Amino acid sequence: MFLDHQIGNEIAPYIKAKTQPSPRLLKTHLQKHQLPPQIFAKKAKVIFVSRNPKDTAVSYFNFHLGVVDLPKYTWQDFLHSFCIGDVVYGSWFEMNTYWWSQRTQKNVLFVKYEEMHQDLSSVILKVSKFLGWPVPDGKLADIVLHCSFDSMKSNRKVNFSEHPLMNIESYPFMRKGIVGDWIHYFTKTQTEKFDELYEHKMQNTGLQFEYISKTICV
Repeated sequence: MFLDHQIGNEIAPYIKAKTQPSPRLLKTHLQKHQLPPQIFAKKAKVIFVSRNPKDTAVSYFNFHLGVVDLPKYTWQDFLHSFCIGDVVYGSWFEMNTYWWSQRTQKNVLFVKYEEMHQDLSSVILKVSKFLGWPVPDGKLADIVLHCSFDSMKSNRKVNFSEHPLMNIESYPFMRKGIVGDWIHYFTKTQTEKFDELYEHKMQNTGLQFEYISKTICV
């Protein structure tokens, strides 16, 4: 269940979540200070999925173009807002710094999108071990196929094709799913300035990403 968004007069997701038996599987983009305190007090299991900030910025920019009720930007203006954390859900840097700092906690699993792109089966096994839900014998390949980008892009349950606030014909919710699409958006100057910002914001964290997939020709 996705906690962050309520459509029209439907029951709020957080109210629906209260009616579900434990253990519940909940999805959110909320910052730490916006999360219910019980998550931390009860040591709920948290899987934090991170993505390199350049591809995140590009993906989020296109997401704004496709969602009816989100503000529209030029790429330059959006990148500026992203860098200072003046976007919906706030600062990428703050969120990732916090959860990266918690990665050694037994109830936290920090996963990178780039890891899934490179070796999805290994990440699936890591998640199953973390949750205590073993993958049934002979089913790993089926799960990998079901969770692949191409499969999810064609799956109406997850591709938002039926969402009333999404304009997926012009701006599909699931676009490319690659590592390194940012090179088609960032100018040389923007890249240099962003790299400087990353070094400043993330200094001493040790958090590094793969920014270019081996399958992309620059």
